[in-house]
Amino acid sequence: MKLGLLTSWNTQCGIAEYSRTLAEAYQRRPEIELTVLGSRNYDERSVGEHEDYVVPCFDVPSWNRYGHHALDVEAILALDLDVLHVQYEHVLFNQERLNELLRRFDGIKIATWHDNYLPEGFEWQRFDEAYTHREGVGAGQATVIPHMIRRLPPIVRTFGMGRTREDLIGPICERNGWIFESLASAEAPLGDQRWMPWRELHDWLRGADAIVLWYAEDLVAGSSGAARTAIATRRPVIVNDTTWFRELPQQSGAFYKVADTPAALEATLREILRPDTMIERFSAEAVVDRYIAGYQAALDRRSLEPEPEPARGGLRARVASLRLRLRALSPRALVARRRARRAPAGG
Repeated sequence: MKLGLLTSWNTQCGIAEYSRTLAEAYQRRPEIELTVLGSRNYDERSVGEHEDYVVPCFDVPSWNRYGHHALDVEAILALDLDVLHVQYEHVLFNQERLNELLRRFDGIKIATWHDNYLPEGFEWQRFDEAYTHREGVGAGQATVIPHMIRRLPPIVRTFGMGRTREDLIGPICERNGWIFESLASAEAPLGDQRWMPWRELHDWLRGADAIVLWYAEDLVAGSSGAARTAIATRRPVIVNDTTWFRELPQQSGAFYKVADTPAALEATLREILRPDTMIERFSAEAVVDRYIAGYQAALDRRSLEPEPEPARGGLRARVASLRLRLRALSPRALVARRRARRAPAGG
């Protein structure tokens, strides 16, 4: 299925970010051949170079000082798309040209309404299907579909001067599909570690969904300052029950001290990082599944429609016109024309 997504792109716009999330999910679907029909961006509005799957084909007048307000209808039609999906917000498109595109595009036309402003003269009825993220937005009988949430794997981080058990935490994360990142390695000598100032370390740890410090038992150890650094981030922190953390409580807020076994660590991480039902329900993958099902249903309906027969009056008129033209080319008609040209004026 050849899909064109008409949308702002690589610019400072929430719809552009929404569309990127959509595009990422479409590109994971082998049955979809995606072309992004993106905006041409100017000056500071541009936030990146267009990718090879993007055809820049329209200008937003309020976003450029040149007054450009084009929509390249011919370029879009030349792509021979099966489905045109318009991410509609009234400021984005030249209305006259968008109407022309909707009139001339032969494939399935889909709209997602991102606002409620539908100017007079906008031919929105030409869309085969329309979607909205909230009742009361857009026009016609729009289907409500969730606004997307990116479904990203959780991140587990650890750090320390060669003490934390990276070799134990890593396999647990890999087994569960979590991203594991470390600023320490139990095998590396201390001199090979990059010392990170506390504020930089704090900001790095804040990006974790869970922080794990897992130290081997050491009867001569004091108390861990690393645990305090981790707790200060207010992120979930898990440590094992060893001398390093002996004076810390078993649980307080987002802090957990668990038995010194891999099974206890994995069980606690699974509880903290359990799937969020709202993210699963509103994920980009779930939304794209619904969009594609809608496209396919519209294509199936189109394929069942009978081919329109030419109107009888129109056919008769074409036949009569053809007969007149043939008569005009007959030998008798040609002789009459020559005589008329030779006759003197007024004679």
